[in-house]
Amino acid sequence: MLWLPLGEPGSGMHRYGAAMYFHKRGKLDAELLEAYRICCNLDFEDPERVVRSREHPDE
Repeated sequence: MLWLPLGEPGSGMHRYGAAMYFHKRGKLDAELLEAYRICCNLDFEDPERVVRSREHPDE
């Protein structure tokens, strides 16, 4: 379910549910889970891209 195609109706919520499943089992970190949460109502948004956009370069 994590890899459902972007844009399918309801796919963001399904991906978020799958992300919670894997997070509870220690297979997905909190940062990526947060990206899936942000995208849960945005079926066209890519959680991986959200994670990359939130990264801060080391100073």
